[in-house]
Amino acid sequence: MFNVDFKRFTDCGPYYYDAMDQYNGYSGGYAGSIMNNDIGNTYPDVIGVVGNEYSSTARYSAEGLSYYQIPYCSSGSVSPRLGDKQRYPYFFRAMPSRGLGNHIFQYLKTTSVTRVAMVYEKNDEMGSQFAIDIAQSMGQNGVQLICNIGLNTDFGLDELHYLKSQILQTDARYIIISGQNAFTASIYYGMASIGVYGTKYVYIGYNSPSLFDNQISQYQFNVYDAISGFIHFQQNQPDMTTELFADFYQRVLNASFLTPSDLDALTLIDNSNLGASPSFDCVMALMIGFENLVRKLEQIQTVWPAEIYNNFSTSLNLKPPTILG
Repeated sequence: MFNVDFKRFTDCGPYYYDAMDQYNGYSGGYAGSIMNNDIGNTYPDVIGVVGNEYSSTARYSAEGLSYYQIPYCSSGSVSPRLGDKQRYPYFFRAMPSRGLGNHIFQYLKTTSVTRVAMVYEKNDEMGSQFAIDIAQSMGQNGVQLICNIGLNTDFGLDELHYLKSQILQTDARYIIISGQNAFTASIYYGMASIGVYGTKYVYIGYNSPSLFDNQISQYQFNVYDAISGFIHFQQNQPDMTTELFADFYQRVLNASFLTPSDLDALTLIDNSNLGASPSFDCVMALMIGFENLVRKLEQIQTVWPAEIYNNFSTSLNLKPPTILG
């Protein structure tokens, strides 16, 4: 049994009100450098970190904390590039990352699709890196990527019409969207608003095109009709019928002073909402690691004094030659 103290840090910069409705992970930089320095130099008692940042933010923290040799588990950073153990040796996560394109290919194979288009969020770490993963998988499996367009998060109507022209020119029917939820929603409903939706088109994404109530009114059509043409790829959810999950869910409700009507179980674990299951796995992985570390330290404290005396007496008895001979 051991106790763990918590400290809260941020690498996401100052709070601003609009972040409650739409946040795309534009942070890191100065805030991240301050956090890395604090954890590495100011607070030496920090021996593990659990984070939930966007990949664009986590990239800097993963590299900085790896420099300080501090294990860092993320429950929200899925960019394939973060799996590079040469650059981020102490970073790990409790969710799938590399190989997403192969999963999409399995669906395309089942439906005998051999031509797809893709639009990706080019200024986002996750969106751009998953686009590379998907493009490589399509090429390796013989699926023709007939249209591959990168757009910035804050694209305008001109870019949307350009995307439409490319879709029509190549006669693309299956369109993959690689980007954050907000980007996915902007592309999907934006294309629907200029007529590129319906039974002719199938959109595919790993983030859902979710909208807030104040965003729905900006579209002059029924967004609920458009949503029927979107296929959402997501990792398997945990079994909500187990005793372990029931205990975890109740602990969350107790800690947050919420009721099941305020926070239902599906919202808690859905990766498009809170996505708490990877956070649970991250914490448990670190706790198991800490427990093993404590046991090893207890063993070392028992054996170490005898080894020190043994090495010292051996040195005296053998009288090894010095560096000068």
